[in-house]
Amino acid sequence: MTSSLTTLSENSTTTQTVTGYYIEWTNYSDMDATYPVTPWTGTEEDAARALEYEESQIDPNNIDVMGKVKYGEYEITLETEEDEVAEETGITAETSITGEELGVTFTPAGDFVTAETESLYYIEENNLEVGSYSANEQVTWELEGTDADLFTMTSDGVLSFNSLPDYENPLDNDGDNKYVGTIKVITEDGSIFSEDGTLIVTDLDELGSDSGSGSYSELPPPIYEEEDDLLEPIPVLIEEDDITAPVITGPGTPGSTTSTMTMEEEYTAIHTYTANETVSWSINGGSDQDKFVIDETGALSFVSAPDYETPTDSDSNNTYVVSVNATDNAGNSSSQTLIITITDDEDQDPGIVFT
Repeated sequence: MTSSLTTLSENSTTTQTVTGYYIEWTNYSDMDATYPVTPWTGTEEDAARALEYEESQIDPNNIDVMGKVKYGEYEITLETEEDEVAEETGITAETSITGEELGVTFTPAGDFVTAETESLYYIEENNLEVGSYSANEQVTWELEGTDADLFTMTSDGVLSFNSLPDYENPLDNDGDNKYVGTIKVITEDGSIFSEDGTLIVTDLDELGSDSGSGSYSELPPPIYEEEDDLLEPIPVLIEEDDITAPVITGPGTPGSTTSTMTMEEEYTAIHTYTANETVSWSINGGSDQDKFVIDETGALSFVSAPDYETPTDSDSNNTYVVSVNATDNAGNSSSQTLIITITDDEDQDPGIVFT
């Protein structure tokens, strides 16, 4: 028997043209009546035996219905699952995998990102980086959905806004500070895990001075002291709590929570960070944090010079990831994730290119 697939639909009725033995039914008392043929994939003798059995099952009230074994082309309709259709036509069906199987985890970029559920997060305005995704095998990360074009996801799974979100000027599709999208994870064998999510931008209390050193206020009322029968006002300095995190300037845009750069192998010095106030510097994360050191001036360096031919980063792909933290005197802190790509030194002049 030969067959060819003539129609294809998902979930899924297919029509096949089949060549082989079949039983054609006729109602001799009602010649206009039609019946579906009975397919048979064996020999003519097998079909005849099938006919004998089928006729024994006919309702005694329909004794005029009789069958006849024939050979040729006929059409049959089959209920076919999507993957079965794909197998017959040579199309590879999309297979799914769970996030638990992949070990997909999400790590917020800082305290300014909080979770209500696994698919609902809050982020304070004026922060670029949302967080980073990871899996227990090599995968490709993609973004889809209503507001996907407002974000960037690196090959390492780092998710960031394209521009600083502003609570007073939302850019999401509905203009309600609720950014909606889908994280799509594709394995090397083509299996796919998708997870929908909503990220809500919250309003940041922007009161307070930039310096955190206090400001003059008209309240409470001035205190007066008596001198030579005159009352002289004494100004009162009101100390306000410093709740403003320091703004880090790294290789990229000031205030950005993520920056990238490219540098040649065989050098240890990377970049000297600065901030808009006095801070203490530290390394607080990144998959390759043990490969770096930062001093009190903000100078970031490799512990040992990277070798392009022998990469020591966690993925062994010459891409090193580290998070630099700045903490001010009031305990407020900011972090910036730096992604460094090491290039091969082909006897060219050394240099560093910031992107």
